[in-house]
Amino acid sequence: VLRYYKAGYTFRENNIECVALNTSTTVPTVTATALDISGLVCNPDDYTYSISNEKAAITKYTGADSAIILPSELGGYPVISISSNAFKDNRTLETICLSESIITIGSYAFENCVLLKTVYLPNDLASINNGAFYRCSNLGNVDFPNGLKTIGSSAFYECVKLTSIDLPNSVTTINQYAFYGCVNLASVKLPLSWTSAGEYIFYNCTKLTSVEVPEGITKLPNYAFAYANYLQTIQLPDSLISIGNYAFEYDVFSQITLPEGLQSIGNGAFYSCASLEGISMPDTVTTINNSAFSECSKLASVKLPLSWTSAGEYIF
Repeated sequence: VLRYYKAGYTFRENNIECVALNTSTTVPTVTATALDISGLVCNPDDYTYSISNEKAAITKYTGADSAIILPSELGGYPVISISSNAFKDNRTLETICLSESIITIGSYAFENCVLLKTVYLPNDLASINNGAFYRCSNLGNVDFPNGLKTIGSSAFYECVKLTSIDLPNSVTTINQYAFYGCVNLASVKLPLSWTSAGEYIFYNCTKLTSVEVPEGITKLPNYAFAYANYLQTIQLPDSLISIGNYAFEYDVFSQITLPEGLQSIGNGAFYSCASLEGISMPDTVTTINNSAFSECSKLASVKLPLSWTSAGEYIF
């Protein structure tokens, strides 16, 4: 999927296509339109920066505008990153357009930017580091670029205005607490290439109604979807081997299909899933840990695995 980006512009596809004569490659054309945002400015004098290997990193924003385009160059050097805490606790910014060359957003770069509503991310962005948008309580939905690889710990912690997330398949790592406490998050599309995830990634996302975990995922981390009080549909992949501790604690779905190949169910994995009515465990399951299905007050039907060799206390 082609994604066009230039800081300060939106793109709309045309009905005209360009075809390369030598290769017959067809490319859609687009129309670029400047963003209609009052007061949108790009002022290099509003930044301090550092230089390393002839590349610039923004270290501090000193302006007081509400809508900005980050400069593509500072001191004649291309800007490739935003350093840790560079915009932390800002109380004026509502809209930020990152310049095209930025590949890294540093840890807690925009922490507690409580007025920030909209951020435009460039195509080459590869990493959103720990706490980058921590408690940006007015931040709306974010269009993640196709080359993004890593979302750091607590990157969108308690971003309570997020309602949907569509992560590109380029994302391989979602670290712990990444979307913790996004209480209005109702829709999540997870990446197919997701191979590493930390604990609590969607903990207390109380409006989340359905989740499809993509094929290739072998382990659900601890507390991954705990306290998702509206989660009614969960689809697990055939590749899943392990469900982490308290992964679905206090969730409300009534049925869940555990895939063939699942081997381990962690401590309290389905603790107090009060609407769960039945569970059928495949014969590949060998380990059911402490309190795995404890306090599931409506659980009426249980099929235990033939290969069950290890069990903890209070599993039901």
